[in-house]
Amino acid sequence: MGFDIRDALLERGYPTAKVQIWISDEIFYKIESIEDQIKHTPEVQKIAIADLEGQLEALWRERDEQAYTVHLRGISVRSGEDIISKALAAWPIKRDYFGRDDDAMALERQKLMREMQLAAHLVKVVDPEGNEQRIETEEDHRDVARSILAEAPRVTLNILDQAMMQLSKEFKEQVQKQQDPDFLSKH
Repeated sequence: MGFDIRDALLERGYPTAKVQIWISDEIFYKIESIEDQIKHTPEVQKIAIADLEGQLEALWRERDEQAYTVHLRGISVRSGEDIISKALAAWPIKRDYFGRDDDAMALERQKLMREMQLAAHLVKVVDPEGNEQRIETEEDHRDVARSILAEAPRVTLNILDQAMMQLSKEFKEQVQKQQDPDFLSKH
């Protein structure tokens, strides 16, 4: 068996993250309602506050039991640039007479870029019972990303966006460190 440069490049040290997401936002509405009740309950009603805090703790446990775990992996700068190029090829910038981008095309371009970015970062998803959904093919990546983006509540999308931004930041810092002349001279 010979050396395969593609495998070596795909397995190099990109930052990874595991994030918890939720498919339903109903639990968050309940939590928000209880937190609002606590905030507006007078301090003198300690028993009522203690009861509400108990309900809140139970909701937090229920929330944790409903969490899916998404495993993400950073992507290279080149992969990010390729995503932008593919989105622009599919939905090119069309300017009107005043030089403004067509809003409908810009929206479709942004949706496609977001889907491709999430797909590129996805490694696997684990459901609350511990069952693992492996994501093997490029089409699997796109299908899972498309499903999450179409159906997940905003809190989930925000968590995923923050995790991908953090991975990009970590990868950028790693690359900058490796390009530092001091680092290169020591290795």
